[in-house]
Amino acid sequence: MDNDTRRAVAFIVIRTKVSGTCKAIFDHEHGKQFEFNGLVRPEHISVYDFARKCHIGGQKAGQTDSGDYYSIYDFGDGRHLTLSFKDEAFHGYDHKVDKAFSGEVSGNSVTLRDEEANKEFYYSI
Repeated sequence: MDNDTRRAVAFIVIRTKVSGTCKAIFDHEHGKQFEFNGLVRPEHISVYDFARKCHIGGQKAGQTDSGDYYSIYDFGDGRHLTLSFKDEAFHGYDHKVDKAFSGEVSGNSVTLRDEEANKEFYYSI
């Protein structure tokens, strides 16, 4: 998964857990903030990435033991993702690179483990 996609996933995930409006996420690896806008609702995700000037959106596709399951499309690079949330944890799959990712939200922070990079990434609002 590339940096842009990781940031978008982290933003979507944190928006599901944090009350109020957040419009940016801080990428600790790159040491800077990235702006997003949009809605993350129980049935629908619609987010705009200002850095890439593209839309990321999707719909709830069902529910599994891992929680609510979403099918998401990144219009910036034609990437299809699946993402599920349960409590503070999330799991997903990047179909472009055929690799999984997972993580958790803790307060205003997200830890994302990327199987392709074999590394953890940290984000906060």
